[in-house]
Amino acid sequence: MGSPMKLIERQMVKKLKDDATFLLLIPGGVHSYIPEKPSYPYIRIGDGLEGKFNTFGRVGKETEIKLYVYSTKQTDEEVQDIVDAADTLLDDVSLTLTGWSHVLISWESTQIITETDTRSRYAVVTYRIISQKS
Repeated sequence: MGSPMKLIERQMVKKLKDDATFLLLIPGGVHSYIPEKPSYPYIRIGDGLEGKFNTFGRVGKETEIKLYVYSTKQTDEEVQDIVDAADTLLDDVSLTLTGWSHVLISWESTQIITETDTRSRYAVVTYRIISQKS
């Protein structure tokens, strides 16, 4: 049956990397992994969760993908600005998924967490994607 998760992650990374104005906000880049010696701020996309979402006899998937925004600033402002800009590029847009029909991508939640030992912070942003097998 297969899974669209890898395709979705690649498309999300592409949407962010293709926007030059957005990239100015994140000199550390957009990654699908945690860089060994990262520049801040940066984004990591991954940690997917997938479930069945079959409808009217068609095979479907409901996928959650996390977007992590890492910052070393002492306030939430930088993280919030990056999350807002990313959301403009990702929420309710069209994704090209070979072998799958993209139905929906929508923002689900954002949580900002402060690391008390390093005083850095990061946001965890959850997107929900619905797709059906073509």
